[in-house]
Amino acid sequence: MTNYSFVVYIPLRTVPSTGKGRNGAENIMESFVNRVPELMLVENALGDLLSEERLLRTPIIDFCGVTGIGKSSILSRVHQRCTEHKLVCIYANVGQDMSEFSSEIWKQAGQDIAQQPVLPSDNDKLEYSIQLSQTLLKRGPLVMLLDAVDATNKGLFACIEHMLDELISSDKLFVVVASRKSIAFEYKRKIARKLTIVPLLPFDRKTSDAYLSAMTPPPTPALHELLFTWTNGYPLAMKVMAESITTKELDPLSDAGKKELINMMVERVVTTEMLASVADEQEKREYQSELRLLAVPRRFNLVIMQRLIESFEPEFKLENSLAYIGMPKRIAQATGALSWSLSKAGFAIDEPVRRILLLQMKTEDEQRYFEINTFLANLNLRSASVVSGSDRIRYQREYLYHSANSADRQNLSSIIEETVQQIIQDSEKSPDDLVQFNEEFLQDDDLRATLGEPLVDLVSGHVYKKLAQIMLDSAERESDLEQRYRYLRDYFYYIAIDPTIDKVQAVLKEKVLHSLDHENAPLLRMVFEDLDQDKDVKKALDGDAVAFIERVLPDDIAEGEEEG
Repeated sequence: MTNYSFVVYIPLRTVPSTGKGRNGAENIMESFVNRVPELMLVENALGDLLSEERLLRTPIIDFCGVTGIGKSSILSRVHQRCTEHKLVCIYANVGQDMSEFSSEIWKQAGQDIAQQPVLPSDNDKLEYSIQLSQTLLKRGPLVMLLDAVDATNKGLFACIEHMLDELISSDKLFVVVASRKSIAFEYKRKIARKLTIVPLLPFDRKTSDAYLSAMTPPPTPALHELLFTWTNGYPLAMKVMAESITTKELDPLSDAGKKELINMMVERVVTTEMLASVADEQEKREYQSELRLLAVPRRFNLVIMQRLIESFEPEFKLENSLAYIGMPKRIAQATGALSWSLSKAGFAIDEPVRRILLLQMKTEDEQRYFEINTFLANLNLRSASVVSGSDRIRYQREYLYHSANSADRQNLSSIIEETVQQIIQDSEKSPDDLVQFNEEFLQDDDLRATLGEPLVDLVSGHVYKKLAQIMLDSAERESDLEQRYRYLRDYFYYIAIDPTIDKVQAVLKEKVLHSLDHENAPLLRMVFEDLDQDKDVKKALDGDAVAFIERVLPDDIAEGEEEG
C-alpha cells in the first residue's frame, strides 16, 4: 500500500442540493416534515460529538426503508445541522462502483490540500481515502454521510466495511447511512456493536397532512384523506398522485381517473424507481408480475411462493422446487422491496410497496384479487392442520386475514367461529397457545382493520371467555396465595374487557359473589385495587374499580372485617 503525506485545509461543503438517492426518488420533501425522533437521535449524536466530556453513544446510524420514504432527505438535514455546528462533513452516494465511491470520498475530504499529490490509481483510491479521513480525525470530529448503501453489492459493501473498520476506533467519527434494507456487519463485530438501525416508516395522518400542505402547489384539503387512504402515508406515492391530479387534471373520484392515477403511481414507484437498474424489458416485466402476486400474502415461505407462481403466473414457473430457493434473493437484489421478516417468520414485500400494489390489483382486477386470497386462505388452513404451536397460530391468523379479503364475506362469521373454536380446543393441551394467539391478535392492526369491529369483538369474546375460565380453574387449584391472587386478577380482567358482555357490571357482581364461597373479601378487594390501574377495566366500571368492589361486597362482610 502506498503511504501519502499531505496537509489538509477543510472548508465546509454542501451535499448535492437535489437530495437524491440512487434513482432520484428521494427528492420528495419540498418542506421537511416530521421525523422528529430520528432527527433527535442525530442531534444527540452531534451533541456528543462536540462535547469534550461525553462519548458518542451512537457512532453509526442506519436509516433504512423503501425507495421514496425520505432517507436522503434526512441525510440532507443532517448535513445542514453539520454546517450549522461547523462540523467537517463528507457525503458520498454509495450506489455506484468502487472507483466512483472512493473518488467521491477523495474529492470531498481532499479539498484545498496544500500539497496536492497525484490522484492515486483505482487500486489505491480506497486506501488513500482512508488515510485522508484518518488525518481529518486527528484534527477533530468528522461526519460521514453514506447514501444508497446496498448490502447485496458484496464488493462495494466489503470496501465500506474495510473503511469503517479502519476508522471506527476513533471516538470523533459519526457515520449516518441510508439504505433500502438494514445493513448488518456480520463479520465485523467492532463495527456491528456500534450500529443503530432506525427503520423509516410511512407518515401518519397528521404528518401526511403537513407534507401535502407543504407541496407546491398543494392539493386541496379535501384530497388529503383520499391520498392518505390510497398510499397509507408513503411519501413518494403521495407526491406522485398529488402532482398527477394537478398536472394531468385527473378526477380521483371517477373510476377512470382513479385507475389512471393508481397506474401512474405504481409505474413511477415500482417501474421507474425500484426497477431502474433492470435494463431488460422482459426481465422487468417478470419482476413486476412477481411483485404484484407476492404482495397479496402478508408473509410467505418458499412453498407458498411456488404454489402462487405456478397457479397464477405459470409463465414464470421454474423447473423444480429447488429452483425457487434463489428466487427471493434475486427479487430482493433487483427491487430492494423483499426481505425476510423475523416478526412474520417469512418473506414479505415491504409494506408501503405492498399497499399500492394491492390497491392496483383491487382496482384493475378485483376478481383476481378475490381468487388469490381464497387460494391463500385454503393454503394456510391446510398448513395449520399439519403443524402445532406458534406455526399453527400464525397460519390460523393468515387464514382469517385471507378469508376476510375473499369475496365470500357472508360466511366469514362462521369461518371465525370454527377457527377460534379450533384454537380454543388446541388450548386444552397448551393454554399458552391461546395466550399467544390473543397477544398477536391484539397487535395485528391489519387483521383487525380487515375484519371490522363486530368480527373483532366476536373473536375477542370467545378468547376472553376461555382465558377467564382458565384463570378461574387455575386459581381454584392454586394453594399459593400470591399466585392465586394473580390468577383471580386475570380472571376478573378478562370478564371486564369482554366486548360481547352487555351488562358487564352485573356479570362481575355475580362472579365476585360466587368467588366469596372460596376467597376472602380482603383478597378480592386487593384484586380490584390492582385492576383500578387498568384503563379498560376502569371504563367498564364507570371509572372506579375500587368503588365497584365496595358496592358489591355484602354489608355484613364489610362490617365483620371492621369489627375484626
